[in-house]
Amino acid sequence: VLDDMLNALAEKTASHRLKECAHAMLDRGADAARLAEFRKIAAEYRAGLEKMEKEWELWRTGIAPNVFAANRERVASMLEEHARNLETDAWVKLSCCLPDGYGVEKCRVLVKIGGAWRTAGEGVFKANRTDIANFQRFLPIADENAAVEEVRIEASGLGGIGVTFVEVKLGGRRFVPAALTAESGRVEHAAHLLDNDLKFAWFGGQSTRSDYFDRHAAQQLHSVTLSMKEQPLDKIIFAE
Repeated sequence: VLDDMLNALAEKTASHRLKECAHAMLDRGADAARLAEFRKIAAEYRAGLEKMEKEWELWRTGIAPNVFAANRERVASMLEEHARNLETDAWVKLSCCLPDGYGVEKCRVLVKIGGAWRTAGEGVFKANRTDIANFQRFLPIADENAAVEEVRIEASGLGGIGVTFVEVKLGGRRFVPAALTAESGRVEHAAHLLDNDLKFAWFGGQSTRSDYFDRHAAQQLHSVTLSMKEQPLDKIIFAE
């Protein structure tokens, strides 16, 4: 049991180091040293998964599937794709608000480019600390010289989540919301997504506890679709 706990802590530590390294590249550029560091940590992460794959067979004999064996190649491919995308500095930035850290609302962000939708990222997004509610997630995407037409934010699960703003950097250009074009499920104050401030649109329920006792809550899909416009770089306000 202790070894299992140590493995889980090692995985969380490597995951956090990857996140810190990625943000360093987003903030200060993906130079050769930072890319090498990212790939070094990614290799350590993969080695940890391989270790847990072998120990699954040792400690969980007969339990199928071996989740580490089933996901090892997918995770390795994803990490390498992230490294390539970080190098080109193309991303979706999602700003969120989650007052209840026990919420497990899963978000999916889709970007429409050249008439085709692609998934930029998905997961249960939370702050790195338990004492703050507002946070941001960068979702690296494949770069190309094209305009971002629309962004769709989808959420489902328990507890809800607030989204304050979304912006996309692609081909060295930035795109921000222009208008709401579609909405479904339970979304409160969707128009707040048009302003780059701390107001937020709320997706889903307001109470994790209430949702937990509602057998249908987790299956409900809440979404907003936004048309996007290019924002000239000289119009972007940077923090002092």
